[in-house]
Amino acid sequence: LVGGAVSVLAVMLYGVLRGGWLDAVLAGIALGMSMLPEEFPMVLTIFMAMGAWRISQARVLTRRAAAIETLGSATVLCTDKTGTLTENRMTITELRTPHGKL
Repeated sequence: LVGGAVSVLAVMLYGVLRGGWLDAVLAGIALGMSMLPEEFPMVLTIFMAMGAWRISQARVLTRRAAAIETLGSATVLCTDKTGTLTENRMTITELRTPHGKL
């Protein structure tokens, strides 16, 4: 009960003082998990769902949960012309920028 109250207080203070509500929720979850380690499965599920949502916003479909963890922290995703990743090895053959080819 105390852990939940401290987590909610942390979310409110973080959100009001810093303005980033998503970061505030993540900080509250992390704080709650540090005080209540038995809640780890629930927190892991929430983080995986948030990662899946973030990836889906970039129009990426994953088949395995392990890919969510890996792709959730990626800032650049390179695919072939069909948009699929078929191998664990990628080779850049052509690089296009807004200023032209390299």
